[in-house]
Amino acid sequence: MKNNRLSNRTRRLAFEPLEHRDLLSAVPATTSMPATFTDLGSVEFRQVVQPAPAPGTWYRLSAQNTATLTVIRGFQTPNHQSSASVAVYAQAGQSLVLAAEGIGRIDLPVTAGQSFFVYLPNVQTGETLWLAALVQMSGTTVTIRGTSGADTLAYRGGGTGSIAVNQIEYTLPGGWIVLAIDGRNGGDRVVVETAAVNESISISPAFTRILSGGRTITITQVADLDVRASSSAVAEITDSPGNDRVSFAPNAATFDSPQFHAALTGPSIIHAYSRNGGTDSVTFYDSPGADRATYLGDNAILQGDTFYNRAKFFSSVMFVATTGEDTAFLSGSSGTDTLGGQLGDVTLQTKGVSVRAKGFWTTIVRSSGGVDVAEVNDSPSDDFVFSFPGDVAVFNQTHTLRIQGFAYTHVYGRNGGFDTAYFYDSPGDDTFVGRPDFSTMTTGPYFTRVKFFDGVYAYSRNGGSDVAWLYDSRGDDLLTARPYYTRLEGPGYALRVETFSMVRATAGSGGNDRLEMYSSRGQDQITITPTLSDIVFSETPSSVRARQFLREAYFLDKSDQVFGTATRATIRREGPTTIINAADYYDPTSPTLGFQRAIDALPEEGGTVILPAGTFTLRQSLVLRSNVTLRGSDAGTTLVRKTQTFAFLTAPAQAGDQRVSVTSTSGFQVGDEIALVSRTEFDGQLYTIIAIEPGVLVLDRPIEYGIFQPENSAEVTNLIPLVRAAGTAGQPVANVTIENLTINGNLNAKYTRWRALPRGMVDLTYAVNSTVRNVTVTRSPTSGIALQYGHDNLVENSTVIEARNIGIALGWETDAIVRGNLVRGAGYGMASTGWGEGILVNGGRDIRVENNIAEYNVGHGLHPAGDLTIGGLWINNISRYNQGNGFHYCFNNFGVWAVNNELYGNDRGVGGLGLGGEYADRFNVVQGNIIYNNSRGGIQVNGGRDNYILANTLRNNSQKAPGRFPEILLGEVWTTVIADNRITPAVGGPSVDTTYARLFNTIIP
Repeated sequence: MKNNRLSNRTRRLAFEPLEHRDLLSAVPATTSMPATFTDLGSVEFRQVVQPAPAPGTWYRLSAQNTATLTVIRGFQTPNHQSSASVAVYAQAGQSLVLAAEGIGRIDLPVTAGQSFFVYLPNVQTGETLWLAALVQMSGTTVTIRGTSGADTLAYRGGGTGSIAVNQIEYTLPGGWIVLAIDGRNGGDRVVVETAAVNESISISPAFTRILSGGRTITITQVADLDVRASSSAVAEITDSPGNDRVSFAPNAATFDSPQFHAALTGPSIIHAYSRNGGTDSVTFYDSPGADRATYLGDNAILQGDTFYNRAKFFSSVMFVATTGEDTAFLSGSSGTDTLGGQLGDVTLQTKGVSVRAKGFWTTIVRSSGGVDVAEVNDSPSDDFVFSFPGDVAVFNQTHTLRIQGFAYTHVYGRNGGFDTAYFYDSPGDDTFVGRPDFSTMTTGPYFTRVKFFDGVYAYSRNGGSDVAWLYDSRGDDLLTARPYYTRLEGPGYALRVETFSMVRATAGSGGNDRLEMYSSRGQDQITITPTLSDIVFSETPSSVRARQFLREAYFLDKSDQVFGTATRATIRREGPTTIINAADYYDPTSPTLGFQRAIDALPEEGGTVILPAGTFTLRQSLVLRSNVTLRGSDAGTTLVRKTQTFAFLTAPAQAGDQRVSVTSTSGFQVGDEIALVSRTEFDGQLYTIIAIEPGVLVLDRPIEYGIFQPENSAEVTNLIPLVRAAGTAGQPVANVTIENLTINGNLNAKYTRWRALPRGMVDLTYAVNSTVRNVTVTRSPTSGIALQYGHDNLVENSTVIEARNIGIALGWETDAIVRGNLVRGAGYGMASTGWGEGILVNGGRDIRVENNIAEYNVGHGLHPAGDLTIGGLWINNISRYNQGNGFHYCFNNFGVWAVNNELYGNDRGVGGLGLGGEYADRFNVVQGNIIYNNSRGGIQVNGGRDNYILANTLRNNSQKAPGRFPEILLGEVWTTVIADNRITPAVGGPSVDTTYARLFNTIIP
């Protein structure tokens, strides 16, 4: 025999016959039976700690399993093996024959029932003896058996692989094919690290199989399993008959049944099945990226860039999103399903399954049939509802919920914030019911209700004979009836319905309820009876019936007809008022030529000032108050701004100062109205010069606010409106009319500063029920006509030519109408800047822009700008030959409709849709437009979501580079509908480019 020291801590399971093993000389090859020994009995795994030092210690044992008997002496763990000898003897009669000897460790193949003696020379206190007979090699199969106790078993791939049994490590032989691990239900923990690729993994409480690199690993009867595989692995988990839980994370899963736990990491694809009974639940967690959750049929899936997790047949499903632009799509069954929860956390109950989506950026829940019902609550922040027939969206800056195809949808504003809802009709006959505490819209088979919302808006734009029913509160309510809309508002609520065929409003719940009706351009009819009043507008196919209002006021023109009377009703008609001819007040020494004195001479109730014919240069604005009409002569009146005058500040001026130091006082006169501006204070505060001293202008009152620093280009300039009306938020000016005038801004072509001042040559701030009509503005150094912070104002039949900034500008207006106007050459002289919009609406709500022409402007022709511009209808306009887009969205546009416009010869027909903002552009409609011969594309949707591009005609765009630009170009859009468009691209050009489109879009070229 040859001597062969076996001293490695990890032993390969390859054995030679005993007769070929060499023996060490440290112990005798044969010896007699020891006088004393410890009998360990039948051993499969045993750990013995030495209580005291001894020159030698004997143990007797028999092998419980046919396996490899491993004997280790050491400290703390089997990996800390001793450098002392260990010997195993076989009994031969009354003698012992050395079977194997090693330094710290012996591995010996044994047969079940064989008896052996183990000898440890020179034992130290605390030294430990480990005995194991749990690993067997049979042909190409390696078997690991657990004990009846809790064992820790492990496999590590790489090379030929290795295993560890209760921390005793073995290197596997190269020829093995099957590794069978049987824990024998002792509460064992098994760890498998495959270190391979393309593994196939199947896990269940009773049996686990792993196919890895041409080898098979099976695992049975264990309590705790940890499998670590590669990202190329595919895994599946199958349930037990009990109540099980699965939890998914990207490239990971855990599984818990009553007596089994499994953890899985690494695979990019993991499937879980609930097939064996019990009430099983599954939870999915997202990655930092943009992930997508889907529930369809019995399948629940969450997938991302690096993972795909799927569960099937589970009773309870939960998707959890923590970061990223995650989306969830939940599809119901053909039966009756319900949806509950709140924005950002909803649960679908479908076919006995609970499906929850929590924290998602966008959640879409779609009915698959049945009479489905949704009841969801708002969030604590400001929330919005946009309701289309069969498609209801609830959203805020963080979360969006789309409820599609549900028969009944209820949304509750219970959690705070200022919540608003917007309802849109179907092509059929629809019904809206508005009450102070809730509102409903019925469109064919769909019923939507919002409750406890602060503002509710309903629109009838798609046809049918739609009816709105409005009911008052117990407080003081006001019903306002106008040709295009009717509004009922009171304590804590506001209801507005637009262009409904019939509106039925009922008071009588208490309070001092009032009705105010404003006539249309045609001959309206009012019928007043003792119990109700009927209003029929001629301009729109709308009628209003009002019942039980205590006071009614009708603001009519001369042609309107009134039938009947009642003490509650007051009729106010346009008619003779105080009329002053401004020529009677003409004063060539006055900064306003005496025209302001004529205005001030009107009585308190107002009246009309008629300006004389001719051209007049003004040094101050004409300032109008409520109920004043300023009218030019039929022979033609032109007001001209004084020649451009300006000076820079030489010293800071701030709030409270009345003296302003300037570089020069040349060109200024006492009585001049000036604007005080700087790069940090650019709203153009208006003052009048009352004295001029060397290098100093003395103002009529102290500076109201701000600091004007020379280093910020602070300047005094006569960029002033020529006609203005200015109220306050608490006391607006009302019923101002400016008509039949030409206003010349006397633009200095070389002076290009401060053109973006918010004021126009005609400027209305905090004005209501006011009109600019038949006014021509030319050569404005800022904007032409500007309206801010007002409501129910009208700009019609006016012309703005060559304004330096914007032709017609509206900022934060509500319910204004801009119609029949021509804007040409806005941005005059500023071609390189791209600024100079034809008609711009910034902020505000429900602006109607119709029958206008915007042409040859440096910027965009028609532009609903940002700052949360909500609602509005841009219809039947022409936008042509603009250097910017014919129609340009911007950011934070909600529900802005561009309908039946003609857009040609521009950079693009429609552009800027979805550019960004806190909410991005959403629920906007581009429909029925004719878009052709533009330089680049017909329609560009930069991004955003929930927008509609419908039934447009696009042809021969991409004129700048034929064939290069698509007729419709989509950026990173979500839930966007492109349908029914008639497209004739330029030669070689694409129709619709969807390269960058994201998820849930409907694209039907």
